[in-house]
Amino acid sequence: LVVLVGLGLTAEEMLERDKSLTKADVRRLQRKKREEEWAAFNKTKPDQNYENPDDVAAIQEAINNMGDFKLKTDVNYIVPEEQRQNAVKKRRQMVLLEESIHSIKMDFNTRFLALRDVKSQMVKDIERSNSRIKEINEKLGVSEEQFHPKTRPDEFPER
Repeated sequence: LVVLVGLGLTAEEMLERDKSLTKADVRRLQRKKREEEWAAFNKTKPDQNYENPDDVAAIQEAINNMGDFKLKTDVNYIVPEEQRQNAVKKRRQMVLLEESIHSIKMDFNTRFLALRDVKSQMVKDIERSNSRIKEINEKLGVSEEQFHPKTRPDEFPER
């Protein structure tokens, strides 16, 4: 019987090999085999108090190098005064954000107006060049169409 258990056969295979076995005998043999396997497996388990030295070192390093983090979901946790939010702090934050937005808008407007001035200067340069080209074309007796850039009235709303 033990030989059949050691072969790792299923219940049907055991019954086919040895016709004298009953189903109860096969189940008993299988149970015995499982108990032996579990006993061998449990012998490989480490001691209850064993701690892996690598894990212990990693935990100690984390304790030494990490900050003191409070669990904010703890019922006894009290938010420190400097971290509490109130209306005064939020109003101050809103004012600072509005100032920042205003500063960004003013910087954009300054750059935009500088580009507008560059465009108007380029238009003047092109008009001067066109008039010079027109003089040269008149001397040569050539007639050609010239590009005349224009500024739109909405580019200068202050006028």
